[in-house]
Amino acid sequence: METDAFLAAIGAQVRRVRVARGLSQERLAECAGIHRNYVGLIERGERNVTLGVVVDVAEALDITLAELFADLPRREPISTQAVGASPVDGEAA
Repeated sequence: METDAFLAAIGAQVRRVRVARGLSQERLAECAGIHRNYVGLIERGERNVTLGVVVDVAEALDITLAELFADLPRREPISTQAVGASPVDGEAA
């Protein structure tokens, strides 16, 4: 899964939980200590947020990080062939 798709999936999950909890974006932002506009950016997958912000949002939603990430699609593992390969010529670095 590409990073943009992963961020969109996280954002959609945040929105689902927020709506299920009956919270506005403004109230979630207040509880998480972030700006309301930032909540919108997160929900649309337009920001690659720090782990600290993810923790704050999860706590504001009263869920664990495991619950926040539980239904997200898994990213493809990095191929062992790609590890250590030079991006220029494919040889080991």
